[in-house]
Amino acid sequence: MKARVNSITRLRVNSDGTGVRDVVFFYGCPLNCVWCCNPETRYGSNYEIITEDELFQLISRDLIYFQNTNGGITLSGGEPLLHSDFILAFLKKYGTHFNTNLETSLCADYDMVQRIIPYINEWYIDFKKYDELLHRELTGKSNEAILNNIRKLSTGVCTDKIIITYPVITSLNDSPADIDGIIQFMTSCSLHKIKIHSYRKYTEKKYQTLGLAHTSFPRLPDSTVAEVYKRFVKSGFTVIVHDTKIEKQKCEILKNIRRTVCEENSLPILISECNYIGRCAGTCPQCEYELEQINSLMLKENSI
Repeated sequence: MKARVNSITRLRVNSDGTGVRDVVFFYGCPLNCVWCCNPETRYGSNYEIITEDELFQLISRDLIYFQNTNGGITLSGGEPLLHSDFILAFLKKYGTHFNTNLETSLCADYDMVQRIIPYINEWYIDFKKYDELLHRELTGKSNEAILNNIRKLSTGVCTDKIIITYPVITSLNDSPADIDGIIQFMTSCSLHKIKIHSYRKYTEKKYQTLGLAHTSFPRLPDSTVAEVYKRFVKSGFTVIVHDTKIEKQKCEILKNIRRTVCEENSLPILISECNYIGRCAGTCPQCEYELEQINSLMLKENSI
């Protein structure tokens, strides 16, 4: 089994689910959203065709981080459900080593959704627009099947595992009517978790790199984000807002995990202090060297 994978972003902390996570971006999407933040997953040929064994090899170096933070992998895109056969084969073979989240628009046949339900820990469902005609105008597709899929999923999965993600775009889906539509729909499905994020300006550079024209949107004012947040909270929803500050703490979090693993397994590896100041990717040469040494010794002990 093979799939087209655009990229893998390693070591994200509490941003795509719990703990430390690697995010796998699959290539291809049935939607054509005017604000798409990942155009590289829809255009060009910048992807690799890999097997499920090759994907596990790529993410397995981070198992100690996953297993010590209740973390794992998040399957994203594009639309990962376009690769549901691959995902099913991969998770049947390797899914017991970590928990798995799925970021999806649910723009797919429901049988693609149903067969992977037993292997998904959390569902992050991108909700673009409640109005069907405007959804078609902004994404190129009707949302009828999407809404039906959400309804079906909410009856087949614990609703605590379903998070609606709401990309709020100025003048496109930030009106009181838009928010009321989402509130009413989520309430009808007994859904109570929503993650809010606003338009990402860095998207425009991606389009420039790909040589594509792109409609620019103004950044949503903080006051508007706060108002959207309040409306959902007043309606009884749990609202999740991505905490970018955690990125600055990532180095310390990962270093402490490496130190704990070494102590618990009596590994003779010195975990160095890091003097770097700034946003941390967690993949500096020293960190990667320590991780490689831990994995090498742990594998000899058959501990991971």
